[in-house]
Amino acid sequence: MPIRLTSPPRSLDLDLVKSRSNRRRLHDFSASSTAGRILICTILAGVVTLLYCWTTLWAAPQSWFFNADSAYEYRYTDHRLLESGAFIKAANASEHTTPARVSKNQPVMCVAMTTIKRKKTQYLSDAAGSMLVGLTPEERSAIEARLIFVDLNATLHPQWDDPWLDVFDWWGGYNVTDAEMDMLREYRAHEKIQAKGIFDYAYALSQCYNETTAPYIAMVEDDVAFADGWLAKTLDALATVRQKKAPWLYLRLFFTEWHLGWDADIDSLATNPWIWFVVPIISSLVTAAGLKFRCHYYRSSHDINHARCASLWILLCVTIPAIFTLLFLIRPDGFVPRTGVVRMDDKGCCTQALVYPREQVPALIQHLHDVKPGPTDLKIEKYANELGLARYALAPQVVQHIGLISTRGMPKKYTQQTWAFTFETQKAEKLAKEHAESARWGVWRAELNSDIHLLPLLDLAQALRKNMAPTTENVPAKGIPFWTPQHLLNPGTPLKPDAKLPTLFTPLTIRGNVLRNRIIVAPMCQYSTAPSGPDIGALTPYHITTLGHYALKGAGLVFIEASGVQPNGRISPNCPGIWSDDQIPGVKAVADMVRSQGALCGMQLAHAGRKSSTVPPFIAAQFKKGSVRATKENYGWPEDVVSASGGEDFVWDGKRSDDPEGGYYAPRALSKDEIKQLVQDWAAAAVRSVKAGVDVIEIHGAHGYLIHQFLSPITNQRTDDYGGSFENRTRLLVEIIKAIRAVIPESMPLFLRLSSTEWMDDTEPGKRNGSWDVDSTIRVSKIASDLGVDLLDVSSGGNHPQQKINMFDSKDYQTKIAAQIRRELREAGKPMLIGAVGLITEAEQARDIVSTSAEAEGQDSKHDGSTGEEAAAAEKMTDAKGGKTPMADCILVARQFMREPEWVLKVGWKLGVDLAWPNQFNRVRFPKL
Repeated sequence: MPIRLTSPPRSLDLDLVKSRSNRRRLHDFSASSTAGRILICTILAGVVTLLYCWTTLWAAPQSWFFNADSAYEYRYTDHRLLESGAFIKAANASEHTTPARVSKNQPVMCVAMTTIKRKKTQYLSDAAGSMLVGLTPEERSAIEARLIFVDLNATLHPQWDDPWLDVFDWWGGYNVTDAEMDMLREYRAHEKIQAKGIFDYAYALSQCYNETTAPYIAMVEDDVAFADGWLAKTLDALATVRQKKAPWLYLRLFFTEWHLGWDADIDSLATNPWIWFVVPIISSLVTAAGLKFRCHYYRSSHDINHARCASLWILLCVTIPAIFTLLFLIRPDGFVPRTGVVRMDDKGCCTQALVYPREQVPALIQHLHDVKPGPTDLKIEKYANELGLARYALAPQVVQHIGLISTRGMPKKYTQQTWAFTFETQKAEKLAKEHAESARWGVWRAELNSDIHLLPLLDLAQALRKNMAPTTENVPAKGIPFWTPQHLLNPGTPLKPDAKLPTLFTPLTIRGNVLRNRIIVAPMCQYSTAPSGPDIGALTPYHITTLGHYALKGAGLVFIEASGVQPNGRISPNCPGIWSDDQIPGVKAVADMVRSQGALCGMQLAHAGRKSSTVPPFIAAQFKKGSVRATKENYGWPEDVVSASGGEDFVWDGKRSDDPEGGYYAPRALSKDEIKQLVQDWAAAAVRSVKAGVDVIEIHGAHGYLIHQFLSPITNQRTDDYGGSFENRTRLLVEIIKAIRAVIPESMPLFLRLSSTEWMDDTEPGKRNGSWDVDSTIRVSKIASDLGVDLLDVSSGGNHPQQKINMFDSKDYQTKIAAQIRRELREAGKPMLIGAVGLITEAEQARDIVSTSAEAEGQDSKHDGSTGEEAAAAEKMTDAKGGKTPMADCILVARQFMREPEWVLKVGWKLGVDLAWPNQFNRVRFPKL
């Protein structure tokens, strides 16, 4: 009988397959497999990372690796207390080497330390000694140290009248009225500790403010320790803060990491721990679903690659969760160390050591007097939040809180948490070396701090300190896309600022932007851009050359010429524009060049209105005319000349369009829809200017251009919302200001140029319609100030050929108008700055409005270019010395810069001010007078 072969039972086949599959899966996770190697590497990396974190993050309080037993130990503080003790011991024996400051000049910083009798440990000598020990004579002369005993009976303080107290420049108790003393007694009797704390803080602030003219006031408590080199680092940090854009309240020298607030992108991770769990969970679920589908698919159709799936499972279930868990254990403050000046609003904690700019102190004092009792630091933070003031901190901390016993009865666990953990990790040798290096340069000279007007000259000191050390390297300027040498000191900056320095050469700070002096290059039309094609209206290397040279030779702010916000807003087809993104690169190139030379770059936005579509004046001069129309053949726009009102009656020179002698076209009136679009285009042009890197924007509302045409009742005879009343005629300007202010950074200054008067009061059109005059300018300036305009550029004329200017009776006619406007604004409490034109050379601008180019050229030849007279006039206009009221806050100069690009340096020379020159031109400096 034949043997019949039969297949094994189906159940046996399934068991065999499963057995083989299980063996394969076990092999996929073995140590020799890819998945196994990934697992081993993950474990090893995790162990190494954990060991590293345990040894380095013991002082990071928000980290899981924080070690409270070690973090609160004196480490670097012990070293400083030893040095402080030796200093105080020597001071008691009159042997100290750093006496109270002897300089007669005003200090850079007034340091007010308040002290009160404590129940047990007194920390005063430790605080005072660590603050002053090791300061060089130059550093010591930069501060005035004042100690205020805030006991009702100061003589009961254990250290009252100790010999070593003479290390302070002044020390003493309260000097208050009887009513204030009665109030303090009531505070003590009823244990109103917080109310007394606020009073003491405000009192100490006022002492420094009233008794010195120091540009910075530091408030420190008596239970702190200072790091070696704290002053040099603080002054360096203050210079950095002043260069930032945001208005600010204080620089914090102490902060505790317990309450640290980081930048928003990091803070969101620290304050929302659920992110650390939700993100990996979601990613795991999504990946697991995809992996399951993939493995099932391959298993059924392609003989699945088990090794690949195993590796993915290890990465998904072990490696990725381990990374997220480790990051959560470390927390952001563990792996994102902070150094230098950092923004720290709200969460910095405590009032152990804060440095305020002088200009913020009066309002802060008043606020502290007005608020209800409460923790002083919280009241200060609330004040800063209400005003939108930035707060900065110096990291790592240069001050430590060592008082573990609170004078206010707070539990020890709270006083202990007021602790700068990073402070204790610093190395004494490293800090001493850094301080010695800073002291070797010897920068904080007494002459730097002799006048409150020199406040931003700490920036100058910072530059000196960084550049005085000899070096063989030709250092490049920073933040510039091309190579150019960094000047040893910005050209146009005084080398030796002192109390005799003319205000003209003191810095001017506007929204945190610092002009190195108060001389501004006004916008000047150059008629040098392409009239058509892809480069229409774009700035060229010509503009880099001319404007860059003014910056090179020391101007504080250099304006790019009037740039059209619309194509038909240009004066001529060859004028620049900023209506297209294609024009941004040209502006950026100019801004980069100007900024590389230490100046700020400004952009003047404009629309010429009925004075547009004309040829350049040097072309018109060939025809012996002041103006010639630009036809379509010459790339003009005869049919798109616009104004507030339209028709032949509103041609600028009064000559009809068919008159061949006329130099302008008859405009058409803008519709309300076109006005709305116009406002949007102004805002869009401002945005492009910001993208191009300019520092300042100016709205051109003067000289008879479009905004001026709306302001004047002579040229604006509309009957809608934009004509008639003062409010209606100013509506376009107000809308433009609001639109621009809304889209530019809060820190960007906004200027406004206005013709303060049309000089039309005594003319027939003026008598018939009324005119724009000084009173109108003052009125609209108050509105503009409230809307965020920072500076009014005061000019005049330009809206009508019949204007009657009496400038020849007074060379400073425009300056007197500027002074009047400034006085009126100050009396109204408006902070708007005033810029004046109208120097001897600037009278030409108004003269040219009623003269032909040929006449102007003839008169120019008679100008003697007396720089001495101009220097004296410029100094007089801005003089704020001896309590004088300046006529203006800065001056704007135009054509004289075209004659003499080095005009700033020459004016300084004539006034006896030793100014810094560009590195490349130092060998050709003017001889000493």
